[in-house]
Amino acid sequence: MNMRAVALVVLWVANLLFAQGTEPTQGTKEITVAYDFGKIPMRSEWAGEYDLLNETEDEILVTGIEPSCGCLEASASNLPIPPGEKIPLTLKLDLRNRYGAIKEGVNLTLMQRNEGKVNYWMIHVVIKGEVLQEVLWRPTALVAPELEEGAERFLLADGEFRQLGKWILKVKDEGLPCRVSFKQTGTKVQAIIFLCEKELPPRQDKGTFDIPITLESGEAKIQTYLTIDWSRKTPFVTDPPFLQRQYIETGTKTTVNQLIIRRRDGNAFSILEVETPSWLQVPIEKGNKTTWVLRLLPLESGSDYLAAGIRIRTDDPWLPWVMVPISIPSSQGN
Repeated sequence: MNMRAVALVVLWVANLLFAQGTEPTQGTKEITVAYDFGKIPMRSEWAGEYDLLNETEDEILVTGIEPSCGCLEASASNLPIPPGEKIPLTLKLDLRNRYGAIKEGVNLTLMQRNEGKVNYWMIHVVIKGEVLQEVLWRPTALVAPELEEGAERFLLADGEFRQLGKWILKVKDEGLPCRVSFKQTGTKVQAIIFLCEKELPPRQDKGTFDIPITLESGEAKIQTYLTIDWSRKTPFVTDPPFLQRQYIETGTKTTVNQLIIRRRDGNAFSILEVETPSWLQVPIEKGNKTTWVLRLLPLESGSDYLAAGIRIRTDDPWLPWVMVPISIPSSQGN
């Protein structure tokens, strides 16, 4: 939906607003303008356009555009704006899964040259309004942790319509790793979701995806979303499950010099690769084993204290990587 706001009129008054001298001056003047789009039904985005009008006697140039969040896209021409001319500032605000009071903005940096002087202006464009939630999901994000190979997970999301009997919910679940159906009773609605692990991105241990749900009433259509956060259960077990650097290095009171790794199903497997911090070596050998005992060999050199841990690549076709975190004492990390 496009909306046009009143033009932003940028005025330069040299004697009052410009810093004197030939050195560039930052922040000579700041202006804040706001546009309230009012109360609108739920939608996937809001789009608007402002006119940036140059009422000075010199050319001005947009040198910087900084939105307040990743949900806001802002663009304008990078060509000089002649005196008396205007250019559009186009805005697009992502409103998926957002409702209630909305307030975002974008900062514009403008530059003007006048007889060797460089002057900068900052304009804050504020966009605000209220998005009416036609159906309120609880929760808006569903969690499906530790999925096992080939498993299907049953998930439920409960919702309530803002207006009685107005909307019919539809979903296109083709291409999604799940099947979705709805149960509606009066102002209540329930999303019934069957999440299939086999249809999730292969060889990834976790991820997120959105289920787009269309609300229809006559010719009106509104889209809402349910977010699914999922993770897979690794087929491997390590002992210990995590490591601490001060216990790996020799000379400490408690020294951990090995890492044991095995499959949950007891089958043999191969280790193809081990990634370690630069201060640690973990030799590997060829072959298949049901239980691997890896030696941890600390080195005197190596400064990547904040390395996340040890990554072990196996020949498992489903989830080959095993991650063993390493914690670092604060005295070493500083």
